[in-house]
Amino acid sequence: MLKWGVFACLAASFATPCFAQVVAPSPGAFAQKLRETRIGIVTGGPGGVYIQLGADLQNLVEKATEGGLRVLPIVGRGSVGNLQDLLYLEYTDFALVQADVLLSIQQGDQKEFDFLKRRISYVTRLHSEIVHVLARDGLRDVEDLRGKTIAVGGAGGGSAITAPIVLRDLLGVEFEVSNLNPGAALNDMVSDDPEVDALVYVAGRGSPIFREFSDEMKARLVEKGVGFVSLPPPPSEGAPYQPVGIGHEDYPLLVGEEEGEVSGWAVPAVLAVYNWYSESNTRTRQRYGRVETFINAFFSARHELNDGPGGYNANWCDVDVGASIEGWTRLRAAQEWLNRNPRAVTQICAVKPGGPSVILAADCRPFHEHIAQVGLRLEDLVDPYAQFERWLVANPKGCAPP
Repeated sequence: MLKWGVFACLAASFATPCFAQVVAPSPGAFAQKLRETRIGIVTGGPGGVYIQLGADLQNLVEKATEGGLRVLPIVGRGSVGNLQDLLYLEYTDFALVQADVLLSIQQGDQKEFDFLKRRISYVTRLHSEIVHVLARDGLRDVEDLRGKTIAVGGAGGGSAITAPIVLRDLLGVEFEVSNLNPGAALNDMVSDDPEVDALVYVAGRGSPIFREFSDEMKARLVEKGVGFVSLPPPPSEGAPYQPVGIGHEDYPLLVGEEEGEVSGWAVPAVLAVYNWYSESNTRTRQRYGRVETFINAFFSARHELNDGPGGYNANWCDVDVGASIEGWTRLRAAQEWLNRNPRAVTQICAVKPGGPSVILAADCRPFHEHIAQVGLRLEDLVDPYAQFERWLVANPKGCAPP
């Protein structure tokens, strides 16, 4: 390993022979090793979930490979920008994007979509983010939005990608687009002369922008009748959306305790990867080999991401590395790992903490029998391991350790 003394030595006069003082590889060899082990992941903006997930992957994979890879998370600029970086930015191998970005491109330009499909694959589906649709004046049904002005944020961002697909293409609701960001749109909606009637914002459950208000803002939100719009169930095929409920515990001011849940949609995040071809030439074989090493390390050490508060990001507990995504093709290296490990428990938080005798939901026959009574399987559940945990509370002796 290169000692810190080398850097001090290189910065000093060349009159002193550096490597007579410190045992280390030559600077050229060290630089070459960094280039040969470098992996780049385009993530999200500062403070967002994507950049935290990228940092988690860096920590996990570098530790699992014992320094064999140097993983560099990169601040991203939206799903479209992240795909552009994945295609054209040197030393970029992975990108975190919304699952509907390819669908958006396909609906806009089939040739561009065909180009991307040959070059972009995925490793795994990540956590899901909620498609928040918020409106003023008591508008609560999606049909109420027809012809209205809706803020979707800046072009190329996740909300600007998702809003036209969900509202216009899948639900048939035409609307006028505003590119106000969600904070500005929310302030506009409670003004006396608003430009927008509603906003769409794709973000994690419990987003602070819809929870943390001043007393004055709370009063204005109630006065202007601001609340969430209910969406019908998403299509079961052809689009990567999932049904979710938005409840009072998520947004106490905007969803009344007596209302129950507002029906909504969620869109998964995706760990996208450049589709390096291992047979092409020496360079692409090397790049594919590094990507394969990264995937093998990530998948093999996946359960370490479930280490509780203060450790890795809590959104990892929504991840099943074996889950597929509508409209995407899994990279061969990732599929080969799954094929080699057909009995692996691929849910990251499938392991219940509790000492040496752990319980795996995938191996708990009574739980499977319980959900089978209503015609469901483990893979049919939206949040299987949260439901498994709740079942265990009610049935503490109902599932013997494997």
